Amino acid sequence: MSGNTSQNKKDEDTKVKKDGDIKAKEDAIIVMEWFIKLFDRIIIIASLGAGFMFNVILEPVDNDQNNLNDTFSAATVNTLVAVSWLCFILALTFSSAFASFFEFYKNELTTGVAHRRAWAHLTNFFVSLVVQSLVLAGFLTASFVVMAFDEVVGLVYVDVQAWSLFPGILIATFLVENYGFSG
Repeated sequence: MSGNTSQNKKDEDTKVKKDGDIKAKEDAIIVMEWFIKLFDRIIIIASLGAGFMFNVILEPVDNDQNNLNDTFSAATVNTLVAVSWLCFILALTFSSAFASFFEFYKNELTTGVAHRRAWAHLTNFFVSLVVQSLVLAGFLTASFVVMAFDEVVGLVYVDVQAWSLFPGILIATFLVENYGFSG
């Protein structure tokens, strides 16, 4: 009788473990799909930003031809435009690479994810932080270019960019405090 009870207990434990693994895999698939969609949107934003900045690069800013204020010189404005374009291109490159990687290795990354949950949280957080930071850096340097022509509008643009970081910091703090990286 006790052997039968012991076997039932083992069967229940095995079923609970399988249910937990299935739930962890479903959660991991949802997270992967969310990141792929995030990267798709960042690809669109980075493509538009790089396209606009590339058009500005084709016609360099000159002190004599433009209404630059005394905030930045023409050479500095040209450098800021190039840095903004580079940030958008890097965001586009990394987003494309990460989206392809997550899509191609989705099954491998979600198998046994319950044992690698801390690694997955840390990696996803880092990847998201890098790509979003590149897009924000592109917009921030573009705002300095706007500031070279109209200081008030440029300062408002810089403030908007700075305040866009605040919700991201709050979300990151919430995730670390509630889920941590311990799995």
